[in-house]
Amino acid sequence: MNHADVRSRLPEYLEGDLSLDRRALVDAHLDGCDSCTAELDELRTTIHLLRSLPDVEPPPQLVADVMRRIRLGEATPSLVERFREFASELFAPGVAIPAGAMVIAFAMALSTGKFQASTPFSVAGVAPAAERTAAAQLPVIPREAQVLATEAFGGQAARGREPSAFRGSSSPLTETRPPAVFEVTTVSTDGASTGAPRVRVVARPRPGHALSDSFAGAPRTVDEWLVVVRQKPAEFASRQASLSLAEREHWVRALAQRAVEQGTAEEVVRALRNGGTSASVAFARSLAAEAQVVAEQIATSR
Repeated sequence: MNHADVRSRLPEYLEGDLSLDRRALVDAHLDGCDSCTAELDELRTTIHLLRSLPDVEPPPQLVADVMRRIRLGEATPSLVERFREFASELFAPGVAIPAGAMVIAFAMALSTGKFQASTPFSVAGVAPAAERTAAAQLPVIPREAQVLATEAFGGQAARGREPSAFRGSSSPLTETRPPAVFEVTTVSTDGASTGAPRVRVVARPRPGHALSDSFAGAPRTVDEWLVVVRQKPAEFASRQASLSLAEREHWVRALAQRAVEQGTAEEVVRALRNGGTSASVAFARSLAAEAQVVAEQIATSR
């Protein structure tokens, strides 16, 4: 894989949407390419920074104002809606086609000189012979006008009878991700000794990814996991690389928060960088970026 192929698949790589074969190819390329590794780290750092932004809170009366406007709009139709309803009735095929045909026929009759103002239109109450005479004097619609009216309104009438097609359906999106090696959930604790959230580990090993004894067992605190990171950075980072992006962010956030509180963030990052693997170096960069964000938040809150 070249640089363009790898960089185009970095978002899927971070989300865990790549297949095992493609993920292996991307990992192999990242091991020997510093520029693509830097691109991956910048993308991961950008995601962390975006997630650290505060949520925009809507105005307190937004829901009440929206519901009030909806009720007012349903009670009183707007001028545009009334005009649209009138236009739809006016230009309906049953009204527009006969009216248009009469206008075209009338215009053609005037242009050919076959219509005269003195022509009697009313034949009611006259003798049959006079009626036939008056009927003979009525203007005759030319053949050209009939053809023109058919061409002008025949297609419109056909289209007016066609039902409108519904094109709003779409198949639901299906999220396919490889199963994670283990899941992480945070449970707050009131213990005064640590003051940090506990990380509950639920093992779900995949074939070929069996967990070692140091990563299985009872739930550990964040302090204990920081000790594991310092003692076995390469093994810990390799397990983290098999997780989805959301799970890795959970780990990074919890570890960075506690490491900053303890003042051991630089030591943990140094241990990961010295782990000797690309996974440990990448995790060290993510942890360093998150620790910087946490430190800035703590400094701002003081």
